[in-house]
Amino acid sequence: MLAVVQRSVEEGLAPFRRISTAFFWLSAAGLALLVAGSLIIARSITRPVQRLAEAAARVQQGDYARHVDVGQRDEIGQLAVSFNHMLDGIVSREREILRLAYEDVLTGLPNRAMFNQQLEQAVRTARRAAQPLAVLVIDMDRFKAINDTLGHPVGDRALREVGARMRGALRDSDVVARLGGDEFGVLLATGGSQHAPRVVADKIFRALDAPLVVEGQTMDIAASIGIACFPEHGEDAASLLSAADVAMYIAKRGKTGCEVYDPAHHERRQEYLTLLGELRHAVEAGELVLHYQPKIGLAEDRVTSVEALVRWRHPQRGFVPPSEFIGFAEQTGYIGAITQWVLAHAIEQCGRWHHLGLHLCMGVNISARDLRQEDALVQFIFAALAEAQLPAGMLCLEITESALMDDPRSAQSTLRKLREMGVATSIDDYGTGYSSLGYIKQLAVNELKIDRTFVSGMEADHRNAAIVRSTIELGHNLGLAVVAEGVETEHELAQLRRFGCDVAQGYLFARPMDAAALESWLAGAREKTSWKTADALDEARGAR
Repeated sequence: MLAVVQRSVEEGLAPFRRISTAFFWLSAAGLALLVAGSLIIARSITRPVQRLAEAAARVQQGDYARHVDVGQRDEIGQLAVSFNHMLDGIVSREREILRLAYEDVLTGLPNRAMFNQQLEQAVRTARRAAQPLAVLVIDMDRFKAINDTLGHPVGDRALREVGARMRGALRDSDVVARLGGDEFGVLLATGGSQHAPRVVADKIFRALDAPLVVEGQTMDIAASIGIACFPEHGEDAASLLSAADVAMYIAKRGKTGCEVYDPAHHERRQEYLTLLGELRHAVEAGELVLHYQPKIGLAEDRVTSVEALVRWRHPQRGFVPPSEFIGFAEQTGYIGAITQWVLAHAIEQCGRWHHLGLHLCMGVNISARDLRQEDALVQFIFAALAEAQLPAGMLCLEITESALMDDPRSAQSTLRKLREMGVATSIDDYGTGYSSLGYIKQLAVNELKIDRTFVSGMEADHRNAAIVRSTIELGHNLGLAVVAEGVETEHELAQLRRFGCDVAQGYLFARPMDAAALESWLAGAREKTSWKTADALDEARGAR
């Protein structure tokens, strides 16, 4: 028996449709979840990367202060941490670069670049507020001698101490900087007081007045200070600093300690620049001439030597005193050319006299710069003596006491070489410098010259006479001859004889004169004294 059960197709497919529908919605939900998850994951990656990109853009603009805040510990978080470390390193190095660029490494004070920036800012502020300010330039005196004698490490420690003393002498609002070498600058608001810069300068002098002891060595520190005020002496930073610098050099040259800028200083400086060009031309054009002043041996009562003194006959200015161009030539470095000219002509003249039977030693002044030439100076003198066929002992080089202290090590070396050659040497203007007795004992010199200020003051002040007498005794005890310069009266001459002085020089005997006039003077001197050089001169003239 066969039974047939019949259902509709719709009814049969209904379960499958439900299952298909369920799969569809499950697939749609899964796809939605997948898209949502992908978006979340993508945003978790792109947002930190975007923050890193923004931070990199800020770094490109010079902003290193803001760190990247990611808050993740994955690879991107590690990248952000490394990026922040890089920012810290850049900030640290930039601070160090700025410190090196604007701070003096030796003293810890601002350097010239920082001082210029602060000065420019102070000038702008002072101009807006119509308030005055002042600039001081301080240069240490004789500091090169410390470096050369005790070494640069000691000199560096001395500079640190000088900077600390200056900083301690000033207010917190004042700016003190090391401008370079042994030069310092001070910027201060004067508060309208005209005397404030001088008061500050006095404070600096007092701060430096106490002896400085470094590694057991006691040093006396001195300085020269130049002052310039805004707006009287300059309306911008450059002109103010230049004016203070000029005033400082005026103070140093005049040994006055402190000078306030005067507009006449610039005019004088311009005149000096003009004079330098003319001085160069004078050497080449033969405008320089030598005059000779006799030096009298008091024991023999005769002329034993002469001192060569340079004179400038300017075609327009007329006679230019040595005081107006010798110091200037030393500062500009042109003194070397003048010294060579003087040495060559003086040695030539002395050789000419020597071969004619007039045996006069020739004294020639040389400067501190000349001493620093060492081998070049010695070789030049050797060649000049050989050409003139003059014995080295007929030449005496006179070096000022301050020049010896300017560079003691070089001075000792040069003097030793000159002595080995046979050239005599003399300490000129003794008593006006800073050398100690121990230092003089070490020098290879033959004589001391007492400065004219002590000789000419013997009549009026018994203390000057005591200084002269003590100097003569000192020189003799050290085995040196003693020369007194600037002798103008019979009383001075009598005292020098009584003190046992060896040689005298001054207007009492004769003024400086050219070679021909000196020969005539020596010939006439025979009638007044028993000077043997006059007889030798007559014999020399007879041999011509």
